[in-house]
Amino acid sequence: MTRDEQETVESPGELKKTMNVRNVSLTSAIFNLTKSAVGVGTLYLHARLYRLGFGLGLAVLLLAATMSTLSLHLLSRLAHNCGTGDYFVIGKQALGRFGELSTSVALLLFLLAALIYYCFFAGKYLQETLDYLNVDYSGFASLTYAVPALLCMFPLACLRDLSALSVASVAGMVSMIGVMLLVVYYYFTTGEPKLSLAQAFAYPNDIGPAAWGAFGGIIFAFVNHFTVVSLMPVLQRPTAARRACLNVASTLASLLVYLPCAVCGYLMFKENPKVGSLLSVENNVMFAIARAVVGCVVMLSFPLLLDPARSTLAAFLPIEDSPARHYGLTFCLTFVPLLVVLKFGNDCDGILSLISAMCGSILVFIAPPIFFLSLQGKMVVHGYERISAYALLVFGLIALVTGTYSSYMGLIGK
Repeated sequence: MTRDEQETVESPGELKKTMNVRNVSLTSAIFNLTKSAVGVGTLYLHARLYRLGFGLGLAVLLLAATMSTLSLHLLSRLAHNCGTGDYFVIGKQALGRFGELSTSVALLLFLLAALIYYCFFAGKYLQETLDYLNVDYSGFASLTYAVPALLCMFPLACLRDLSALSVASVAGMVSMIGVMLLVVYYYFTTGEPKLSLAQAFAYPNDIGPAAWGAFGGIIFAFVNHFTVVSLMPVLQRPTAARRACLNVASTLASLLVYLPCAVCGYLMFKENPKVGSLLSVENNVMFAIARAVVGCVVMLSFPLLLDPARSTLAAFLPIEDSPARHYGLTFCLTFVPLLVVLKFGNDCDGILSLISAMCGSILVFIAPPIFFLSLQGKMVVHGYERISAYALLVFGLIALVTGTYSSYMGLIGK
């Protein structure tokens, strides 16, 4: 038996126990893993290239994809060999209570940043939709961002059964694919001035530590590591080859959406400082419709993002489950992000970069190799995997320090 076969073999008892629950095909797993990655982070990838420079920005985007895939590999091996579909359980097995607690805190902060981002986009696209329709909302202009949260997000987030909203996660990925197609179409058909690839590569690149502030936002586009862990107990025939195919295929599928948006967005909007979000193109009916659709999808997806944040926060509270606790946590996790958006406005992107650089680096690049090296006695470890784990850990620490510092300095400098 080869070493590759050793790491995937199941005893007859284990095989009998798992054959009834392993009901997710490889195709479905790739779809679910891609779906959990592709989201609103797509809308600002071109802005990360602004900060880094076109050539370096593309290199960093591809590097993030490569390192993220490596991290997915380590986590899928851990979940498979440790017999769990829970990221926190892996942390507890590796480092005890500290591993479980540290990843819980990092996830809670990361989800809070994502909720802030969702509130920001819901309000931003509502405002831009009203502007396009020439609706006079001057009487409640200060509540522009509050409207979607008060009228839609909070009531939906209060639901205990969110199964009816599960289609929103699929709609999120579909909407981002639609955005990508729209941006590519607009790039090839617009008569507006735009850069050529030669001009884009001629722009200087920022290689200094300050450029790492953009990396936090790039990390946000590749966080699907909790999903890969949950897929391992249900994936049909989880051989090493099929797990590798799952991780690589989902990353490539994500890049098929990310790269056209980042490249075409950069080439079209580099010389137009008014364009922030990828969809903020004025006086264009297609982009106006896209903003309205994405805004609706964001509002419907908000409760699905709030639910794991609520569960994670509830685990820290010495209060038994009750309707009062449920609604109280829902209120806090809805209106705290809303207040941040009202306070900071467009600077919310800097807050996301800060928290993503700090917590995203831990969840994606630092914790997985530490867990892997701590639990390597539970499985057959290849030499390249051990080397890759150390390389990923070093990379994560660099991203954590430089990205957090740069994002923080960028925020206090505004």
